[in-house]
Amino acid sequence: MTINLTRLYTGSQPFADGLIKIDIPFTGNILAIELTTKPEYANTNQRIGTLFQFYGTASKAYALFSGKDIVKLELPETDKLWFAPTPFLSDIYTLTIDFTNVGSVIDGSNALSLPEQILELPELYNLVQNKLDSLDSRIDILESDVAIAVAWGDITDKPLVFAPDAHNHVIADVIGLQTNLDSLDSRIDTLETASPVTNSASSLYTLVSANQTLEANKKYLATATGLTLLLPSSPSIGDVLMVSTGNFDTKVYQNTSQQVLNLATQTPSGDGNGLILKPYSSIDLIYLASGLWVSRFRARTVNNWLAPQSESTPVLKSYTVSLFNSATFEDGTNIQNINNNLLNTGNGNGDGMNSNSTIVQGLVTFSESILLDSFDFYNGQGYYSAGYATPDYRTSIVNVYSGNNLSNLIGTFNPIVTNGVKQTFNLPAPNEKYSNYIFEFIRTGGTSVGVLELDIFGRTSVDGEVLAT
Repeated sequence: MTINLTRLYTGSQPFADGLIKIDIPFTGNILAIELTTKPEYANTNQRIGTLFQFYGTASKAYALFSGKDIVKLELPETDKLWFAPTPFLSDIYTLTIDFTNVGSVIDGSNALSLPEQILELPELYNLVQNKLDSLDSRIDILESDVAIAVAWGDITDKPLVFAPDAHNHVIADVIGLQTNLDSLDSRIDTLETASPVTNSASSLYTLVSANQTLEANKKYLATATGLTLLLPSSPSIGDVLMVSTGNFDTKVYQNTSQQVLNLATQTPSGDGNGLILKPYSSIDLIYLASGLWVSRFRARTVNNWLAPQSESTPVLKSYTVSLFNSATFEDGTNIQNINNNLLNTGNGNGDGMNSNSTIVQGLVTFSESILLDSFDFYNGQGYYSAGYATPDYRTSIVNVYSGNNLSNLIGTFNPIVTNGVKQTFNLPAPNEKYSNYIFEFIRTGGTSVGVLELDIFGRTSVDGEVLAT
């Protein structure tokens, strides 16, 4: 007996398109369905999709398996069919659906004579019934697997490890991977061809290794020691500025008409005032108005810095003196005698120091930092100085050093050898203040150094850090 099938639908579809809707009404109760699967699943009886039948408000779902499938429809009429694929199908698969109605075998225009039709009906019935029985059996197996809970310990011959086998996949095996890769390539191309950010609001730090005036809306990192940076001279309201420093102090000076409010401590206006950033510190400033910068954020220690304030004229300064080198003295004298205001050069009982060394170095210490301007020097022989116009103990050269070492010579002087006569020597205009100076007394053409008195004139200078609180 021959069964005539009517082609309802055939077409190739990408798996990624998902659901296929076949909105074609028909009357039939048997479908013959063919689908192309991936080769490795062709003979494994894999579920390759689900077919949905719609008639009026009623609907039915039918599971489809690899190979050619025969489906007996349960609804008497069909308004439309929908097909939902599974990943076992090929990436691009072909779906073919034919239909017929068992009744047409009897009622159709090409029907056989009734006796033959009756004889052939069992064959058609057996074909359909066998397919339905097969489907029922599969469903029973699936339902049985779901219903039975097997404890892990009841499973025998389990492997000790489940090591994965090395294997490869092509890009097409991963759904959506190629699309994502194309998107990433496009974004990378955009970044590689984009112009670098060069505007003043860049989030990158500008490295500073020399003194300079800063610009608003930038971040700076001092990379050298001893730098003095200057705040912008004409900021706008709302301008911001960040300064950070390495393992050293960095000063940030304001302009003449500006002030800085650092926490609750405000600097006075004027040049040379500002901030001092201690090692590994940072400050973020915002300009508000009327010359005022205000700190928004600080990391570690940032203090205020005041410009030097000096006395207007030099005055005689008190000091203490101690021996800096290993010179020796005679006649009970010592280096402290050059600073006791005793000058007696006429009665044989004068004061001062006598040394049998050719070089005597004295460390002069003040109670505060001063700018050194000049000194009065009284040459001659201490203790036994009476009547000696040309003393045996005397000084030929005086060297003056700033600080507490001999690395910074600020002046060399040559006093006359007349005993007990005041000689005034002016030092170069000072630009640094110190609390320590070294006076070096040298004898040439002889073996003994002598000094009667040393008076020092300078100006007190106050500047430096003010703790910000």
